[in-house]
This record gives sequence, C-alpha cells and structure tokens, in this order.
Amino acid sequence: MTEWWSHILVPGGRKDLGRLLASHPDACAKTERLLTGLTVMKLIKIANCEYNYCRIGRDIAATGDVVGRSDRAWRILDNKVANIQMRSGTAWMRTVDLLSPGSEEGLARVRALPIDRVIDVCERLIQGPYTACADGTGRQSADRLAVRPEVSRRRAESASGVHAPPPADFDEWATWWYRRLGARPEGAAYLAGVAAWRKAWQPKRVRAVLLAESHVAQRDGDLRSRVRTDWTGIRGLPSQYVRLVYCLGYGESGICSPPPQGNGGTWQYWNIFGQIARGENQPPKSASSLSSRLRWKLAVLTELQGRGIWLQDASALGLYLGSGRRVDPTGQVQLIRDSYQRWVWPSVEGDNPEKVWVIGSGVAGALAGLPGVERARVVTQPQDREPGRHLAGLARMREDLSHL
Repeated sequence: MTEWWSHILVPGGRKDLGRLLASHPDACAKTERLLTGLTVMKLIKIANCEYNYCRIGRDIAATGDVVGRSDRAWRILDNKVANIQMRSGTAWMRTVDLLSPGSEEGLARVRALPIDRVIDVCERLIQGPYTACADGTGRQSADRLAVRPEVSRRRAESASGVHAPPPADFDEWATWWYRRLGARPEGAAYLAGVAAWRKAWQPKRVRAVLLAESHVAQRDGDLRSRVRTDWTGIRGLPSQYVRLVYCLGYGESGICSPPPQGNGGTWQYWNIFGQIARGENQPPKSASSLSSRLRWKLAVLTELQGRGIWLQDASALGLYLGSGRRVDPTGQVQLIRDSYQRWVWPSVEGDNPEKVWVIGSGVAGALAGLPGVERARVVTQPQDREPGRHLAGLARMREDLSHL
C-alpha cells in the first residue's frame, strides 16, 4: 500500500457529517449499498460530494430532527455520487491517478469501514492527495508529489503564495484570513447566509459561471434583519439578510424587517443579470413599484437558474465594506487565488461548466492561470471609468451565453 493510502486511512477527525450519516436508522444498509462496487473513481466522487454538496448549515440544516437531517444528507450523497460528472484534466481526476497504485488493498479497507470513518477518509483524501493535485500542474507533478505526501501538501498549500490551513474547515480558514488581513471578521451566521442565498439559486447543473470579486461585507445590525419571501411562492428560501445580489432583500428594504442600514443594493449586477436573461436593465426605482420590480427580479433569477448560469464570487469573504472602503489590500490577491482554488472552483468543477466569465479586470488578473479562467472571457466592472468598454464586454458576454 502506498504512502498516500496510508495517509488517508489514518483514523481520526470524526467530521459532523459522518456522525450525522451514521445516526440514520438504516446507516449500515445504506453504507453497504454506497460502497458496493467501490472503485477509486467512486471514492473520489464520494469525497467530491461530501466536500461540495453536503455542508451542514448550508445544504443540510444544522439543527432539527436528526433522522430527517440524516435522511436528507443520505439523499444528497446518493444522488450526487450517482449523477456527478467528472471532467478530465481536473484535480479530482489527477487524484484518481495518484491513488490508483495500491488501490486494491486500500479500497478493501475502505469497504470495511462504517460511514463516519468513510467520511474521515474522504476528508483526509481532500487534505492530502487532492490538495497536492490542486495546483493544476498535471500527471507528471502528481507522480512527483506522491513520493512524499507531507512535502506535496505544503507545496499545494503554498501554491497561491501563502501557507494557508487545510481546506477541511471553512470557519477556521476564514478566521486565519481575517487575521492575516487585519480585517474585522464577518459572523459565521452571516457567511452561512451568503452561502444559503447563493445555493438557493444554484442550477441543477452549472453550465456557465459569472465570477465576481466578493459579496459586500457584513455591517452592524445586518444579522437582525430578516427578508420576507412568502410572496415568491418558492419554499425554502433563506430569510437572513445579507449583502449579496442573490439576496432578494439587498437593495429592497420594503421586504426587510427591520430595514438594514445603507441598503442600496447592487443595481449594476441586476443590469448584468437582466441583460443576459432578457436583454434589458433592471427597472429603475423611480419608474417602478416595489412589487413590479421584485417580480422582475424573480423572473430574471428563475431564467438564469433554468439556463444553468450561476454567479460565484472569487473571494468567499467580503472585501468591500461599503462607501468606497475596502479591507487592507495587502494579501488580497493571495486570498482571492486561495479562495477560488479551495472553495469556488471545486463547487462547480464536477458540473464541467462550459464557460467562465470573469467580471472585473483586477479579478481576472488575480486568477490568471487558474482552472476555468480564460483571458478572452473577461468583462470590466460596471463602474469602469470608460462605460463603453464595460458595455461592449457585456454585449460579448450576452452573445456568448445566448445559446444556453
């Protein structure tokens, strides 16, 4: 058995998701079915799904009936493992190559494990061989890295120019970066709200990614505000107010209680959404009612979701503080690259998106050379000093996405 298999089979961790899955009354039978016909590829799919689609607090409720939550976790896991598409040339597929040597014995040991230990194996797989392959340098690099796992892990962690902690725990990663930037931390509940609103509008399969810089950082009082969504007719929408374009209350204080301070919203991004979906800008507040504007926004979001178009932010942490203020720019490029590689690209990689459009030349520069990013698919920020340049780029983007 190779060093990598020895690494990922070390007991320890006990991730919350593993405990939740193990709490299901039929956990043993479900685990047996999940591991039937286990191959390296299937193990990678399980790790991919655990990493990207089964996050407690985002995809699965953090509190409530344990059996119900466990049942949802199993349904997500089974469905994604059965249907996720793995694209050649990705870090996941390089990890398959990395784990192929010694897999017969390694897989036999995994098949004998209970589900909580299987999830532990997946976590160590992500922290070890997957992270070692995430620099995108290909099979030759993976073969070289396989010789010494501890060295390869350090190389992968410093690929973006920083020695960041492992990607297994988002909250610890966020805390590390807030300290490095000297920034005021956003609350875990706020960041969970950002993730929940984004998740609410994620297509079944992401065909195109619109990649912006970040959401607007949390302000005092934001966590007290709730967004009314009963008018949408859509069940399960979040109610936490956050400063993200997908949050229906951002920019629309009429459906927020209490109204947040400084709730101007990002009408520029609604114009981008509207142009892609309908070839039109958001109705201005001066010429529209609240109800008509909200109906327009709901129709646009539904259209984009149905076409497989999804907005992601390269930075999972809010960089813009409002009123022209930003966090200290020191280390921002490293943060953006690190966030994109650890959280953003893995969240869409399994869907094999056909196009990635970056919004902002600075964001594109920070992400240069990373998976999915192409120099030809960049549009400048809506606030470009030369408005014609942004509009020309927006027209190219709209045309490029018109067949979706």
